[in-house]
Amino acid sequence: MVVNATVTASSGNITNTAVGTSTTPDPTPTNTVTVVTPVATSADPTLTKVASSTSGTQGQTISYTVTLVNLGPSVASNVTLTDILSAGLSLISASGNNGTASIAGASVGATTASLQVGATLTVVVNATVTASSGNITNTAVGTSTTPDPTPTNTVTVVTPVATSADLTLTKVASSTSGHKGRPSATR
Repeated sequence: MVVNATVTASSGNITNTAVGTSTTPDPTPTNTVTVVTPVATSADPTLTKVASSTSGTQGQTISYTVTLVNLGPSVASNVTLTDILSAGLSLISASGNNGTASIAGASVGATTASLQVGATLTVVVNATVTASSGNITNTAVGTSTTPDPTPTNTVTVVTPVATSADLTLTKVASSTSGHKGRPSATR
């Protein structure tokens, strides 16, 4: 006999007991077998990142929204989300939706003791572009102490920095009035 069952427990052990009986006398009446199987926890935290702009200019503010969602099947424990700004970006502020957020230099971190299946840990990072050309990068890493079937949870967003100039033009006339047939000069 083959019995297929779906495991509904998220931790601990599951027990399967089979008992064999017969109407014919049995010299060994103890026909019970029990199998105990430990349930392994597994959580799949998945990371996404969206930048508010696909390119930047010096002095511009760019926001990065970083989201870590637990796809399960178990609760993720000791979850950490870290966002690291590259050179060419200056951190303005950061906020989060869940857990404890902290700022240290050019990185932002958020932690929570547990992240339920389907729940998210989100951080919004606001930074000023200080680079005048090239590329700026923003890298986020998500981790959990619960075993993860896909443990690579790193996302990097590369944003090109365009050069720009802010020109101002001023024009002044040499006279406050003009007369027909007379030349007028402007500077």
